[in-house]
Amino acid sequence: MHKLEKLTHYTHGYLTFKGHGYAIIELPKLLGETLHKLPYVLRLLLENIMRNTAGEERKRSSQALLRWLENGTSSDEIAFQSGRILMHDTTSTPALVDIAAMRDTIREAGGDPEVLKPHLPVDVSVDHSLAVEVFASSSASEDNLQHEMRRNHERYRFLRWASSALEGVTIHPPGTGIMHTLNLEQLATVVTTHERGGERWMVPDTMIGTDSHTPMINGIGVLGWGVGGLEAETVMFGVPTMLRIPDVVGVKLTGTLAPQAQATDLALIVTQRL
Repeated sequence: MHKLEKLTHYTHGYLTFKGHGYAIIELPKLLGETLHKLPYVLRLLLENIMRNTAGEERKRSSQALLRWLENGTSSDEIAFQSGRILMHDTTSTPALVDIAAMRDTIREAGGDPEVLKPHLPVDVSVDHSLAVEVFASSSASEDNLQHEMRRNHERYRFLRWASSALEGVTIHPPGTGIMHTLNLEQLATVVTTHERGGERWMVPDTMIGTDSHTPMINGIGVLGWGVGGLEAETVMFGVPTMLRIPDVVGVKLTGTLAPQAQATDLALIVTQRL
């Protein structure tokens, strides 16, 4: 069977891990040596397409990704279905207010407001806008948190409601760390599992974030894509993010760092040249 036809009609394979069976997308079985020619980010996007699309959409999207190999670039758009969302307080609050307003409208119309809830796990980091008013004091951290709670009491009361009323919404309060550290050290799983169609799936950890530093998570093999607050709100309800197949730039590092150079220096040099 032609490779593209095989991709179009493929369902899924299985993997046994610690005595448990999981459904997976078997890219090596589907693509063979061609898989090793694709950059890792495009392999993740292909797995995402295979798992979340079907029929003509899958055929068109997988064909576009494989066609990338011909020129090393593409102007085609594909639908990326994230596994989770990370928002900071300045983007999440308006989105959650929108949901609250829509739930009120549903209730007034005689419907069940609880049917309106995020389809994906949503983590909200509140430290993004934390202000520093006290410093050079052993109690600075506690004092700044008290100022924050006093100043934004109404907002935190609303966020507390959202975390209890909306299943899957987790609020990380002030003092728990900035969102990027939280994402790298606590939220990212690299590989995750979920239930779908009566089966347990093992899939790559992917995410949408509402900050320019969201792609930091790519450093540990998690595909993170940054979007605006309004787009993240649509993603909450299962709408995929449309993105152009990304260009991929390779960087080859040789040699060793001089004794006086740090890893940060290397990262800054690479960033400057890119």
